[in-house]
Amino acid sequence: MRENSVKCALWLQQLQCKNTIITICTRHKTLEYIPFLASLYVGATVNTWNEKYMDDRIRIMYFLTEYVPSIIFIDSENYNQFKSVINFVNFDKRTIKPPKIITFGKIKGVDSLESILNDVYDKIKIDEFSCVKMRPMDTVAITFSPSATSYPDSKVYLRCFAFIYPSNQEVPVMNSGDIGLWYGSLNWSYSVILTVRSIISYVTVVKCPQFSDENLYETIEKYKVSWIFLESKICTEMFYTDIGMHDVSSLKQLVIDDSDINLITTQQKLELKFINASIVQVYSIAEPCIIAAYQRNNQRRFGSSGYVAKNVQLMVRDIESKEIVRSNKSGTIWFKFIYKWCSPQTCKMQNYNNKWCCTGDYGYYEKDGEIYIIDKIKDLIKYRIYYLSSTKIENTLLQHPAVSEVVVRSVPHRINGQHPVAYVKTKFETEVTEVELIQFVANNLPDIYKLRGGVHFKRRMPYLPNGKIDRMLVASIYASKQSVLADFSTFSDSTTIVPKKYAGFDASTGCLEALYSCRAVPAEKLKNYLNVLNEEYSDVPPNLLIQNVQAQLIGEEEPIMQENVGDLILNAFKSDPNFIGQVNAETEEQLTFQQMRENSVKCALWLKKEGIKKGDVVAICTRNSSAVYAPFLASIYIGAIVNPWEEKHFEDIIRIMYFLIEHEPDIIFIDSDNMKHLKLAIELLNFEKRIITDLKIITFGRTEDVDSFESIMDNVYDKNKIDKFSCVKLKPMDIVAIMFSPSATNYPDSKVYIRCFAFTYPSNQEVPVMNSGDIGLWYGSLNWSYSVILTVRSIISYVTVVKCSQFSDENLYKTIEKYKVSWVFLESKMCTKMFYTDIRMYNISSLKQLIIDDSGINCSDTQEKLNEKFINVSIVQVYSIAESCIIAAFQRNNQLPGSSGYVAKNVQLLFYDMKSEEIINSCKTGTIWYKFLFKWCSPKTCKLQNFSQIWRCTGDYGYYERSGEIYIIDKIKDLIKYKIFYLSPTRIENTLLQHPAVSEVVVRSVPHSNNGQHPVAYVKKKFETQVTAVELIEFVANNLPDIYKLRGGLHFRRRMPYLPNGKIDRMQIEQIDSMS
Repeated sequence: MRENSVKCALWLQQLQCKNTIITICTRHKTLEYIPFLASLYVGATVNTWNEKYMDDRIRIMYFLTEYVPSIIFIDSENYNQFKSVINFVNFDKRTIKPPKIITFGKIKGVDSLESILNDVYDKIKIDEFSCVKMRPMDTVAITFSPSATSYPDSKVYLRCFAFIYPSNQEVPVMNSGDIGLWYGSLNWSYSVILTVRSIISYVTVVKCPQFSDENLYETIEKYKVSWIFLESKICTEMFYTDIGMHDVSSLKQLVIDDSDINLITTQQKLELKFINASIVQVYSIAEPCIIAAYQRNNQRRFGSSGYVAKNVQLMVRDIESKEIVRSNKSGTIWFKFIYKWCSPQTCKMQNYNNKWCCTGDYGYYEKDGEIYIIDKIKDLIKYRIYYLSSTKIENTLLQHPAVSEVVVRSVPHRINGQHPVAYVKTKFETEVTEVELIQFVANNLPDIYKLRGGVHFKRRMPYLPNGKIDRMLVASIYASKQSVLADFSTFSDSTTIVPKKYAGFDASTGCLEALYSCRAVPAEKLKNYLNVLNEEYSDVPPNLLIQNVQAQLIGEEEPIMQENVGDLILNAFKSDPNFIGQVNAETEEQLTFQQMRENSVKCALWLKKEGIKKGDVVAICTRNSSAVYAPFLASIYIGAIVNPWEEKHFEDIIRIMYFLIEHEPDIIFIDSDNMKHLKLAIELLNFEKRIITDLKIITFGRTEDVDSFESIMDNVYDKNKIDKFSCVKLKPMDIVAIMFSPSATNYPDSKVYIRCFAFTYPSNQEVPVMNSGDIGLWYGSLNWSYSVILTVRSIISYVTVVKCSQFSDENLYKTIEKYKVSWVFLESKMCTKMFYTDIRMYNISSLKQLIIDDSGINCSDTQEKLNEKFINVSIVQVYSIAESCIIAAFQRNNQLPGSSGYVAKNVQLLFYDMKSEEIINSCKTGTIWYKFLFKWCSPKTCKLQNFSQIWRCTGDYGYYERSGEIYIIDKIKDLIKYKIFYLSPTRIENTLLQHPAVSEVVVRSVPHSNNGQHPVAYVKKKFETQVTAVELIEFVANNLPDIYKLRGGLHFRRRMPYLPNGKIDRMQIEQIDSMS
């Protein structure tokens, strides 16, 4: 082992590998020690990957771009796969310096580990080899955390001190001559520690390729194994073979890691199985892989994480007050390491032991000091005054015979704070209903754990590199056919009265509304029902109705047109066939309503002939803004769901694969020059056994062997069929389009579902004001959610739309002057680019309205400049419900910059205090909730669920003034809780962006033991500018109040991670490599 590892180290030294990243990804467990130890010798950072993901090119691309290794050791059979991925990454314009590849197994023309070891090395050099001196805080390995449940905060950084830290020496107990066994490969963080400990403790390690309980018992018997360290997920697979058939008397310790929580039942079974072995559950600080606590002497209180380990201090803080709590009181768990160096005079390093850090876990300890972990803090569900463990509900559901996998998350509730919601994947060929699973949980857990948020069935689950379900993405995975969407579930006709534990109080109508299969109790009957139910509703304040009505912002009510949207479009086309529907500003080509009708109907007839029907997904991704209306309108006519993609992302193979997997389109319209990119993405997915065979591809521009949009238009169609074409009848709640939200800042909850009623909803008719004969302009493509609404509204309002491909302020002013544009609707990010050209050079007197969307927050400075620039134009900021693309509020009469205006028609808003969860009045900040009001023109023929009885959280934080004017401060999920204050990260970001050296910035929070959270900034500098972290921290301190100081620090980033809407992915920002 010494010779092999030193030979490898000498070879690495020739490549000057100090401070570089060396990746190891192999199934050869007997050889992986060589590059691992060699990397330690030369001061490189080891980055271990799970070998099974070499079948998944998307994962490889992620790992390559995330870690950027200099050298990678891989199995020879994975070489071709890896090389092709590097080509794709570079082809994808994510140019990285390709890593040097070393294979386990010989390949012609490629360096292999065998060839390195077979080289002739000077024996003296081997014997006298000296290692690079490493400091205790130097990072020696980066792995994906075995306990991570989402990508943010998922890395384990093993530092040099972890190998000799006292708590890591305590378990497993290693004596010279022991035989040790573990199955986890080197990418399991404990394996890194165990490998080094076993060597320096003179322990013989048995290497087994695959785990099974039979193999485990045979290995213990054959090699007289002394101790075993297992991943907790393996422990559930240890009960298929009779242990009595094997002699396991040599086993002294069976250690279980803490990657899963609450293994009480499993541990009880293991205790019965391994009678003479000590079963030890460890509890570790995930990021540095330091054992913080472990069980002693077969503690009989199963589920315990044992007692605190050496050189570790733990404390528990109340989750709300942040005060330290004593035994038997649950709270957040904090840790501190204690460094007592053997030679303190020679070890001059930061006094790291004074810093308390949060473990990210929630639990308590008993009077004797025994620790119990309840759940991860981020996975807790705040139901009224209770913090519920989502893991407890998951473990209960997994006991149901039909449940294969499950994730429990939270959904907001206006009265109770949060409700548990379950995402379930059922076992093959089993059937179970949502109601049955809700009842199963109710029968097996206390009342507070009931699944009041509902159950959603999933066809598949998203997984992380550690094999766990990605909790943050599970909500966005397509539901199975049996799933019931909680937001739009159908209520039964019978009024049901239920106890208070099942009901919520509707603040607007004074109604008690049941959560399952029932309607709300009418307000006028409330008093009688309360008398009947006596104490069941005793917690409802008698004056709540009056207070809440006063505290609401109620928009004017207006009947909603209940007509089929496809028929509205075709009727408009037919009523004025010579009307100019759209003009291409670049080619000056004009399209009449007659041409638009014929082209869109031709496309609809062709789609029907191809078998595209109601509910199928039609993806559209093109820069051809003049032709995009045809497949879009055709899809509406036949009831298909439109799924627009941003055309620029066709340069990114990973994005294409994401869209294909996420939306599963049945047909896609793309530009002909992107055909090769799409085919490459499909080939990759098919190679990964995510088979995509039925996707029909249509190109804008003729391509050999592929149907083109032009060929569809050139086909001969029966004129009678075109004239008599009838649209599929759509219900108001039918989905017509799915896209990525323009305001999303991360992937979870990022989709916009545009339903049929959005086209005729009164608030969406208010802005922009559209009159027959107007000229309208917007630059956003169809994947901008407002574009979908504007396209339909412009047709049925007889507005001519000017199509421009690229935005610039000069192009905007020229277009307004040339075409006498009446109104413009812009994305907020465009508004900052409107001050380079002198507007006085152009006649823009025709412009009446300039509307700005709400995809950016706090554009007050920009709006002030626009007011000065567009003197006679009404500047209107809108505020929308992102998920449904319904305008909830908008400005009138050039209101104060920064305002979101007043509540719109058929919308109600109210504000809840973040702490007390009570409804608040004007000039007090809180979470914003909304409700739609449906007043149908023909109520007798519209049998819809009473959607207006449901209050939903917008996800925003703000306030309103006494006049009713609304101000949005920030997104709730982005707020930073500093002491008693909720700080807006957007405010800090906007301040930092004023610094001349700052190109891009994201501000997030880091936990603090006393203050709750501190702001931390991640900054990308402008090219060839110099600025220090201290200077930027001082810049914020000089320009904002003291509470906004960057107490969490500031980190520079070489690049930023982006979402499909062009925004920075706030959740991935910490994972991006920092600047050296």
